[in-house]
Amino acid sequence: MIALGKYTDWYYVYSNGSTEYIDTTFDGYTYVEICNGNGGYDGGYNGSGETGGGGGSSTYSDYTNGALTETEAQTYKDQMSASEVTLYNGLSAYQQTMYLLSAHQAFQKSQELYNEPCELHNGQGDAFRHAYWNALSTFRIGEELTLQLTTAHEDKPPSYAYNDFETDMDLHNNSVGIDIISKLSAGQIVYEAVVTELENGRLVYLNNLLGPEQGCQATAQTQFISTNGN
Repeated sequence: MIALGKYTDWYYVYSNGSTEYIDTTFDGYTYVEICNGNGGYDGGYNGSGETGGGGGSSTYSDYTNGALTETEAQTYKDQMSASEVTLYNGLSAYQQTMYLLSAHQAFQKSQELYNEPCELHNGQGDAFRHAYWNALSTFRIGEELTLQLTTAHEDKPPSYAYNDFETDMDLHNNSVGIDIISKLSAGQIVYEAVVTELENGRLVYLNNLLGPEQGCQATAQTQFISTNGN
């Protein structure tokens, strides 16, 4: 579904014949040219996030061909920390949209792959989501911005005694996701690269959690477990 190709710092662009979409494959769209990491190429999206050659809408839905709605975008913005909001507000419209789209697609994919509440929060599904989010975001807006934004995302007051386990887990899996992109081969699919790292045990999740009715929170007995069980 997210068939993203990469060659050094360049990104694939797809078109349906009239409108270009950056680094996301949609059915019926054909590859037209490559685009740099700032979202810029002649006649298409430029670094400000606006559409070249005649302008275009600034809505999230229009930027992503409906892959991210305004309501979905707001859901992710509502979850941001104060420092993350500050960074986000300094981004171009293109960068803002790609950052939110990456978070949304990672959430959707984790929901497809995992079913249990404590898999999706603090379990393997949570580990996958953070790595995939950071990999997609790095692919689209670059390593530096992604690292700043997703690190700031964890800059929130602890909500319970063992909250640091969650923060450390998330930061670790974020870093793995970011690192994945520097190792991609041309034409390699980001999702598959993340799954490979999960199967190789580079991601971590938490064990000895409280139950779903208590938010799958960490405990004094919680430990970090690699995603290959070793």
